[in-house]
Amino acid sequence: MKKQFRSTLILFSLLVASLLAVYLVQTHQRRDRAHAAAQKQPPVNHPRIVSLVPSVTETLFMLGLGDHVVARSSFCDFPDVVTNLPTVGSLGDVNIEAIARLKPDFVILSDAQAQSKIHAALAKLKISHIGVPANSLEDIYQSVWDLAQRFDACENATIWLSQINAITAKAKAAAPKKAPRILVCAGRDSASLDSVYIS
Repeated sequence: MKKQFRSTLILFSLLVASLLAVYLVQTHQRRDRAHAAAQKQPPVNHPRIVSLVPSVTETLFMLGLGDHVVARSSFCDFPDVVTNLPTVGSLGDVNIEAIARLKPDFVILSDAQAQSKIHAALAKLKISHIGVPANSLEDIYQSVWDLAQRFDACENATIWLSQINAITAKAKAAAPKKAPRILVCAGRDSASLDSVYIS
């Protein structure tokens, strides 16, 4: 009796393990298909774009997509023409209702914003949004290319990136062999040195 019970328990355990393995495989396959579908999204021909990142706003105009930008953050002020567009808040204080009224196809966020309550609010309203990382020079290059691919501006991106590469190469060639130690002051109290913010 005990032997039969042990055999039944082993068979049951094998069945559960098999079902779990099938579930995990199917889940992995679904994730792969979803990722592949996201990578193969066709370019949007006439997108309405809200940019909340100054560097991204400049990038969009450099890619020839300025006409598609319908709003910006209050920190986006270059090129000058962008100041004619409505603002929808600052980097951290974004007016989600104002964005929704503009009916954008995409809202472009910084990497940090994409992991904040802004992401949750846009997702709740089913507003498509993109987080753009910029933690390294490689990130910036990749972000430019990703935006170009999404919005069908690869030709302009190729020209612009080649120019950036040439400038970067020239700067590296002119740089001293021994790297200097540099302190970047991101902000300070103009009246004193009591409050200095460094990067």
